[in-house]
Amino acid sequence: FCQLNQKDAGFADMRTAMSIDPDHPEIKEFALQTLRTSAKYYSSGIEAMRIRDYDQAIKAFDLAQQFSSNDFKIILSRAAAHRLAGNLQNALSDIQLATQQFAGNTDFIIDDDNQKSTTLQEPFQLIRQRSLIWNEFALKKMQSLPGLDEALDLFNKVIQAETQL
Repeated sequence: FCQLNQKDAGFADMRTAMSIDPDHPEIKEFALQTLRTSAKYYSSGIEAMRIRDYDQAIKAFDLAQQFSSNDFKIILSRAAAHRLAGNLQNALSDIQLATQQFAGNTDFIIDDDNQKSTTLQEPFQLIRQRSLIWNEFALKKMQSLPGLDEALDLFNKVIQAETQL
């Protein structure tokens, strides 16, 4: 499937096979290969972040996510890369996706006002990235006079989130 550029179809077939026989040797090997491939791309993304090549990091994290779509740290790392590249809206979208992935169930409720978890404690990395993104948005808003009230609201969210750490 990968060679035919039909990864999605291949993954769908493997998920079906996993539901039938999760202990089948080919299923176990596929899961292991998928994790290895994802880890390889994730490591490439981390290395690109280290040398401040944020566009390359985003591409690597995108590839890693294709092989491990439920890995919270990949999405969180991509959010950081987007933030550092100045793509704040994409960073915020990734934070929202990471929040949903962390939640993983309906027991986790997010309050629209402060993004606070009400049943599970969010990882500090998630809270920190969200705060950094809000901070960047607030700094941009401060540059324009009509945006000062919105900037103040964003700074208050940052302060509230940071007190949770």
